Amino acid sequence: WHDSGDFMSEKYLLMAYDIAHATPEVIHYAYTKMVSMVSASQRPKNFVFNFSLGATPEEEKFIKPESKQSIVVPHQLFEKYILL
Repeated sequence: WHDSGDFMSEKYLLMAYDIAHATPEVIHYAYTKMVSMVSASQRPKNFVFNFSLGATPEEEKFIKPESKQSIVVPHQLFEKYILL
């Protein structure tokens, strides 16, 4: 769903869920730091989330060990590879 950005409101998350319900043959995939909002929602079966570590400590406490997770890599690690 995003190459940059997140689900910043419940209204936007529910809109994405409506689209997922309307397209059951499609697997929808999103990265998010909005763990508490997503965890409290009724996620469609065809919607997969990857929780991005680096959310606030309040959000990270909602991440279950069995959840799909990713680490946000600081851009500084790649500076020497960027051609200007």
